[in-house]
Amino acid sequence: MEDPSGGRGAILLSMANRTHNAKVVTKADLAMAVRRLERRLAAANAALEAKQQEHERALIAVRRAADRKLAVMVRELAALRHHEARATALERLLNERTATVAVKEPGSDGEAPRTAG
Repeated sequence: MEDPSGGRGAILLSMANRTHNAKVVTKADLAMAVRRLERRLAAANAALEAKQQEHERALIAVRRAADRKLAVMVRELAALRHHEARATALERLLNERTATVAVKEPGSDGEAPRTAG
């Protein structure tokens, strides 16, 4: 019977028997590592702050664009309401004049007389 792993198990077993040369860590090494991590943390915080400011600026720009679009829509609605009111007033005037003409000409249905032609 052969091992289906192709001998990889033997390599893993031999690695387990190796001893690692542990490096002695001094206080100076630790202090240097702490300073390095503090610098990385400061850089990460600065990058985060920059991203937050960029996001805030983008959000303000989107809100401003939405406000402009809303203002355009409100102006269009006002114009449509004005045109609707004007059409209603003209319709009312037309109905009044049609009624006045009908009263002045009894028997007329308000249409222009037709001539044989």
